[in-house]
Amino acid sequence: MKKKALRTFVQKIVKKRLHGKSLSSDFYEKEGPSHIRAFCESMRSMAFLLLIFISTFSASFSSMAILTIALIFFLALKKGYRSWLRLLRLHNIIEAEKWEIEHHRNREQKELEIMYSAKGFSGTLLHDVVAHLMSDDNRLLQVMLEEEMGITLESYEHPAKEALYAFFGAFLASLLIFALRPFISCYITIAIVLFTSILLMNRYQKHLLFPLITWNVTIAAFLFAIIYFLHRIL
Repeated sequence: MKKKALRTFVQKIVKKRLHGKSLSSDFYEKEGPSHIRAFCESMRSMAFLLLIFISTFSASFSSMAILTIALIFFLALKKGYRSWLRLLRLHNIIEAEKWEIEHHRNREQKELEIMYSAKGFSGTLLHDVVAHLMSDDNRLLQVMLEEEMGITLESYEHPAKEALYAFFGAFLASLLIFALRPFISCYITIAIVLFTSILLMNRYQKHLLFPLITWNVTIAAFLFAIIYFLHRIL
């Protein structure tokens, strides 16, 4: 009977962990600080967007400046909005778990006993640990979120912070592209910006550098090829 209860509880833990991970749709969501990811992603996005625009239009400097400023704010606000939606989903999950604690305390206590007995606690020590957690609802809520659902609350940055870093990433990319424009080709500058963002992302996410470079170069080449051939056809 005890083995059956433990198996049922483990299945529940797996389901809740999958549900918790759904807060972050990208697989790399917890690899490195989220504000650094926002900075790198914004940098890459700005490079790709300017690549598309420069390859498509022969615009004046003022038109390019207006578009760039608009894109900087767009990328920053988009990142802040996405971060706010993620926190909203997290808030809903926390409220649901809080409701469980308030209305089904006996069940939560049983889950704690099974959870910590599976970790090797037993006897008086198990009883004391469970009693200590049950005496503090905030601590109990944190344990349930982290142990059952695999959610680390400290890993979620404020939306305003992520938006600010996204703004700086897009601004830095734009600044480099415009500042170096009189000296070297825009396409070379865009490549420099892309490689800079890739190196920074690789430092925090510990990916293989070569696949990251390959994917980004492929995307840039594909975009340029589409624009080039559409110009020739149309």
